[in-house]
Amino acid sequence: MATVARRTRALAVISIVAGMISVPSVGGCTTQRQGNEAMTPRKFGIEAMDFFSQGLYAEGKAYEKSRDQALERIERAETFDDVKVILLGQLQLAGGRHASMAPAGDRPSSDSRRPTAAIDNGVLSLTLPGFVGTEDEAREYAEISAEAVSTPGICGVVIDLRENDGGFIGPMIGGITGLLPEGPFETLVFPRDPTQPEIVRSIVDGNIVSNEEGVLWESIADSALDPPPPVAVLISRNTARAGEHVALAFIGLEHVRSFGGRTRGLLSGPVERTIYDTVFALPVAEFGDRWGKIYGDKSIAPDEVAQDSETESEALAWLQSERCPSAQ
Repeated sequence: MATVARRTRALAVISIVAGMISVPSVGGCTTQRQGNEAMTPRKFGIEAMDFFSQGLYAEGKAYEKSRDQALERIERAETFDDVKVILLGQLQLAGGRHASMAPAGDRPSSDSRRPTAAIDNGVLSLTLPGFVGTEDEAREYAEISAEAVSTPGICGVVIDLRENDGGFIGPMIGGITGLLPEGPFETLVFPRDPTQPEIVRSIVDGNIVSNEEGVLWESIADSALDPPPPVAVLISRNTARAGEHVALAFIGLEHVRSFGGRTRGLLSGPVERTIYDTVFALPVAEFGDRWGKIYGDKSIAPDEVAQDSETESEALAWLQSERCPSAQ
């Protein structure tokens, strides 16, 4: 089994965190810290509850009843910790499973994993793990994938996302644009705010661009392969956030088939707001595929369900039936 070498290329990077969006009218991702000297547990709770009202699921009689009960409990709470316990439950009700809260100043820990690439009998096996890191590390991540995809003589590709639990989308998709067609690959809609325009992310000349966000990732990869090789995408319950965005980009393409199990289902778009000493991430939008299907908190189903121990062998069997007679 031949290991694919990595080649250095220049690139400019603007990293995209999975699902995180910037929407000024709903708080966006900018830090909005309140003066600690004027903050009280009651004020902290009320400001957070007001922010939660913008969440994807912050509507209906059941939510309103829960909100009113939470506000009553906040009035009686004596400490910030007491209020945070109340807020955590309300945040999840308002935003769903992708909602979160964390101490201000916390940053995602660096994830040093890199793609692994190997070629056997004309089949490229490319594992894309989760990734959080610096701009240079993102470049290195993407270069490994781009070099592998551009290797001459490949008759099929297996992209393994089964342990990709999230992080920066840019290097993940940016390194494999050669396997994807030019044009839109995902959309973002705001079901509770019709004034917000739909965001469409596309591949244009190998760059990842958005109609509202501009250039998100500048190309390091070769142009789309023509014709593209058949691609088998492996997914599982551990595939989440950025990993799901990569899977989303391949849905419905003629040269692609997915194998494994359902993903985690974290395709909503959170915005962040910092209040006192806490950062809240509240989903306000939902991502969809290039065909217009919206997912949000719904998981991605594989084309072919397979046990984890059999996923790769079933993918190789499919590649063999396509253009890789030596895949197995």
